[in-house]
Amino acid sequence: MGSSPSDLRYFLETVRTKNLSAPAVLLGISQPSFTLAIQCLEIFLGEKILIRGRRGATPIAAGRTLLANTKCLLEVWDDVRLKIRGAELDISTRVIIRCHSEVAEVISSAILTGHR
Repeated sequence: MGSSPSDLRYFLETVRTKNLSAPAVLLGISQPSFTLAIQCLEIFLGEKILIRGRRGATPIAAGRTLLANTKCLLEVWDDVRLKIRGAELDISTRVIIRCHSEVAEVISSAILTGHR
């Protein structure tokens, strides 16, 4: 089972928040998918990276090593991706707007029309 840059980003959020639930909500993915991504990292590395307890999720030895190198790994990944795309600057991003469904119906068409 492989791992992905998204899995590394999920790991960073887990360490930052010391939680496995909050980052899933923040990143807009289901809790089972988020937990599976962390498990994929552990399988890929062949080591547990987090200890889950009452005080939240804390990196253990392998997790601390991964944490020390994750930002560099993601920077290299993003650099390679941009070079392959032939772009010097990637200005795209993901935006999450949380609002009531009735408000979303009113503004979503205007937002999508303006950014196509």
